[in-house]
Amino acid sequence: MPILQNIRNMAKANLTHWLNQRDTPETEIEAKIRELENGAVQTKNTLAHFVVSYKRMEKNILDLQASVDEHLARAEEAMRAGDETAARRELQAKFKAATRAESLMPVLESRRETYHELQESLVEIHAQLNLARTKMMDVRASEIYYESPSHSLNTVQAELSRPSAQDRQIDEELKSLQQKFSRSSSGK
Repeated sequence: MPILQNIRNMAKANLTHWLNQRDTPETEIEAKIRELENGAVQTKNTLAHFVVSYKRMEKNILDLQASVDEHLARAEEAMRAGDETAARRELQAKFKAATRAESLMPVLESRRETYHELQESLVEIHAQLNLARTKMMDVRASEIYYESPSHSLNTVQAELSRPSAQDRQIDEELKSLQQKFSRSSSGK
């Protein structure tokens, strides 16, 4: 089933590295979110169809097992009545129903495993989707912060408070004068 393989691949994709890249544009994240949302819908639809098929097969097996019990009861009745031919027919029908039920059990088990894999894939897709949405909120929040007037004011204040080369030179000369002054006053 190529759809199942696509869903598994999407669920197993390591999006964390991709989402943590600093230079990831908002449009790429939005595209990845849409892809994950489509994958989630596709997985849910596949799960729904799969559940219907699984339940139908499970009911078929239960019906066959009930049929086995009915044929056995009829065979016992026929033997009590002394009708060996009818008992033989019922036992053949019982054997046929039991064989069919046994042949369907591995298929049912395989479908059960696939169902659980699909559920796990859906959980993983939702986790990746939540991660992508969180990253999108972070990107939007940082855009709002950097576009805000307070950020612009903070940037200007930071640049003004940063010492210039001239200020550093003045500080150095002031220190040397203080050292000269302290030596000359200690020498008196």
